[in-house]
Amino acid sequence: LDQLSAEARNDSRIGMNAVTASYTRGELFGALQRLQETFFLGEHLNPVILFDPEIKRELFDFYRDAREARKLFDLKDYARVDELAQSLQQRSADFSAAQILSASSSAQRLSDLALLAAQQSIAIKDFDKADLSLSRATMLWPLNPRIEQFTLEMTSRVDTRNVATTEFDRMYETGNYRALYDDRARLGVALMTDSTRAEKLKNA
Repeated sequence: LDQLSAEARNDSRIGMNAVTASYTRGELFGALQRLQETFFLGEHLNPVILFDPEIKRELFDFYRDAREARKLFDLKDYARVDELAQSLQQRSADFSAAQILSASSSAQRLSDLALLAAQQSIAIKDFDKADLSLSRATMLWPLNPRIEQFTLEMTSRVDTRNVATTEFDRMYETGNYRALYDDRARLGVALMTDSTRAEKLKNA
């Protein structure tokens, strides 16, 4: 038992020396790994207990932010992931954010492409395909700010179309063809996806 205890104390001392060496080189990621290994080996031994509390706090903050970045990535909050990953890379000489940033950028780009496909599908009146593309864009990046803008634009178009439809029906049913003619430009744009009314407007 004495021999095992002596080995544990020695390994703990060596481990904490490695932590200090990594930290001194600015390698917080490596220092954190060595600290976790040594802490598991002997959290109650003096080399661990007496280690500089300020360095411990800095390594804990680094560990907390690294976990938060992983959590944000799982939640597909890529904007905050990019910000946090870049911060981690600036703070630690041996931490590379390249893989995280590449994956994040790829997901954002694919979401934008899916949203573009939705817009193109709407332009050719393929609404089923547009709905699928919008769903894919949302799945890839739920917080994509362009999705909210796209949704607002579509809602505005629907509202405009509903108003135009009501006005067209009222004027058409009352035989007010002069008013239809005078307002044909605005009504034509609003009713372009309504082939029946668009044809009536054309012939009015």
